[in-house]
Amino acid sequence: MNKRNIELVQDSWAKVAWNSPRLVSIFHVELFNRDHEAQALFVGDKSNRVKGMMKAIDVAINNLDDWDSFTPFLQDFGRRHRAYGVLESHYRSFCEALLSTLEQMSTGKLAPDTREAWIDLYQSMEQIMVDPPPTQH
Repeated sequence: MNKRNIELVQDSWAKVAWNSPRLVSIFHVELFNRDHEAQALFVGDKSNRVKGMMKAIDVAINNLDDWDSFTPFLQDFGRRHRAYGVLESHYRSFCEALLSTLEQMSTGKLAPDTREAWIDLYQSMEQIMVDPPPTQH
């Protein structure tokens, strides 16, 4: 991600992350309305699982300036999600739900450049999480 996209993502996140109960609530509805299969992946308290995902996003946003050291976290996150049964289609649903949540929390549509910055970030993260890291011998 380029420096401008990092700024756009971090600025837009700062505007919504302060209200995490609402953020979690909206995202929860958006994700499960888009992907009914995803509900089965959330064993136990779904709200706590969604809160955990939001914390992971928060960690990502706060580490965008040090992507190389953040990559192992994403690789481990992806490995755990594969073990839970997360499929690539779930990642797409998640991205759509996240963008919709950001728009609702931002009182309207995201600016096109901000929306593209989020998509760029999400696709970069998804690629790292979906592609298993090379094994070491």
